[in-house]
Amino acid sequence: MTKKTKERNRRLNAAVRLLLKHTDHELIIMADPSVPVYIVPVILTKGMTEYPSRVGRVEYQVSDGLPGKRSSSLDVYELTEALVVYGRIQRDGWR
Repeated sequence: MTKKTKERNRRLNAAVRLLLKHTDHELIIMADPSVPVYIVPVILTKGMTEYPSRVGRVEYQVSDGLPGKRSSSLDVYELTEALVVYGRIQRDGWR
């Protein structure tokens, strides 16, 4: 990953963190209910990860439904990676 890409990802994560901080609702970045596939970001808390160094990080959950209503989920730490995964699932379905 280039220095420019790392900086872009850092800025995207900072923007998403700011949005999450100022909303009481779930933030859905992308959604295609016909597949179904969604990207929902969360800020990791102690109860969500076994790795203390990840607490406070933004995680992007690419899933087949919204939290509480899903059966499959892939968790990634960069929005750009989440968008790639989303596109593949949207194109090929859940395999």
